Amino acid sequence: MIRAISLALLCAASFAAVYWVTAPDAEEPVAQAPATESPVAMDSTDLTLRSEPETQPTHPVRDVTPSNVTAGPKVTGPLVRVSPPSAEEPTPPPEARRELLYKPVVLSAGVIQARDIEIRLAGIAVTEPERSCGDGASAWPCGRVARAALRRFIRGRAIGCEIPPGSDAIPNPAHCFVGADDIAEWLVAQGWAKRSGSDYSDAEKAARDGKLGLYSENRPGLQPDEVAARR
Repeated sequence: MIRAISLALLCAASFAAVYWVTAPDAEEPVAQAPATESPVAMDSTDLTLRSEPETQPTHPVRDVTPSNVTAGPKVTGPLVRVSPPSAEEPTPPPEARRELLYKPVVLSAGVIQARDIEIRLAGIAVTEPERSCGDGASAWPCGRVARAALRRFIRGRAIGCEIPPGSDAIPNPAHCFVGADDIAEWLVAQGWAKRSGSDYSDAEKAARDGKLGLYSENRPGLQPDEVAARR
């Protein structure tokens, strides 16, 4: 009997000990760690909201490809305005230039020699030195007089002959000048040469009307041109 009572007390004591150890202490609160956001726990909705919005074209892209032409790749992005290329300055066309010839020698009223080359003046018919004007006793050596007149006009000055654009040398025939004066035009205006072509028509008409040079009805007489022609 006594043994049975002792065994019951022992079981009760053991049960009480186990309950005291496992039961939570109500008086002492259990410490909890501060709540933190875990990047793993972020909802997929948050990621969608924070992503960059898809860029849409600011203007609708209209397909204008003809039906008989293969269409190009589909445009899905925005239209981009491309600045036109800067206009380059156009290359100016080459210009005519003049080359100076020193110590020219007048061979006739229309032909000048320089640098061992003979240059025929453009736009006129050459008055050869052997030409004679007038008939019979009134004939006179107008060719030599015309040559002498041109020699006095140039007076040993350098002449400038025009080289056309794109050319490297003086052409033959050529337009030649003494200063700003066109030599061929001067000869026509003085009546010492006739024009050849459409140039100098006004100068020739004035010489005809004035009966100058080759158009003179009478021998000029002992004028400076005549004296020079006899030398």
